[in-house]
Order: sequence, then structure tokens, then C-alpha cells
Amino acid sequence: MYKSQVAMLDITSWVGTAACGQHYYGKLLWHAKDGDDDWEEHCLEYPVNRSEARRLNEGELESYGFGRYTVGDLCSRFFSREALVEQARKQLKDIVPHAEVLLACDQCDCGVCEVLVGPPKLVRLGNQLWQADEKEGYDWTDKRDRIGKQWQKLFHNLGFFLA
Repeated sequence: MYKSQVAMLDITSWVGTAACGQHYYGKLLWHAKDGDDDWEEHCLEYPVNRSEARRLNEGELESYGFGRYTVGDLCSRFFSREALVEQARKQLKDIVPHAEVLLACDQCDCGVCEVLVGPPKLVRLGNQLWQADEKEGYDWTDKRDRIGKQWQKLFHNLGFFLA
């Protein structure tokens, strides 16, 4: 039986790209079986507190004429990327018990990603490569290709399988 060591945090948001974009959404993704291209997924939620319920309801009152959130309700609408990442870190072991690594994927290409959780060496070196890749922008270059190969080698050398 395959035990997924690497999980992805798929981050989506309209913040900064649409006038009405206010929230971040996240799903944990992982492979449940060896050689299986299918991903298992879990949408992240958190119990809202009083101020979050008020803030969520104010937005809904403006848009829909009613507010539905009360304290303790589960919500998938995070007010910041940081809050979403923190929730993913908190829930990772409960949802993907064998995961030793959590990568953030908030771009379409999901190549070199930010390492959110993992062994210290992987976090340090992986995030150095991620930052170098980010500086290159979205166009595919020879330098980005070299960074991607270094990324794959780093994971392989530390004993992690990237799907």
C-alpha cells in the first residue's frame, strides 16, 4: 500500500485580480495509491469566530440581502493566504497522516513550489529554489528548466517522490 509523503495545498483566489475578490480557498491534495494519477482532495474549512462571522455576513448582506454565518459555523472562505496556510498546517496530519511534506501550489504550472512543511533541509533549499524560480516570472526559460531539475533532484536525494 502506498502512503503519500507529499501533499499539495492548492490555493485559489480572486484577490488582486477581480474587484469582488476577497477570499482565499484551499484544498489539500495527495495521491492515495502508488502509480495512481488520481488525486484525493479535502477542502479546508475553519470554525468562524464572532468577528469573522460579522465580516462574512456584512459581505453577504451587501450582495444577497442576508447573512448566514453564526459563531462556530464551518467556512471555506479565508481572509488571508496566511490564515489558509496555517489551517493547512494544522489539519495536514489529520487528513494525510503519512504526509511529511506540504507544498503550496497557487499557480497553474505547479512546478517549483513553496515548501510549507518538511524536513528543515528541504524547507530551506526548496524555498531557495522556489524564490529563484519566482524571480524568473512565468515565461519558460533555460534557467527555470535548470531550477526545476534541481528541485526534482533535491526531493529525490532526500527520499521523497514527487508525482
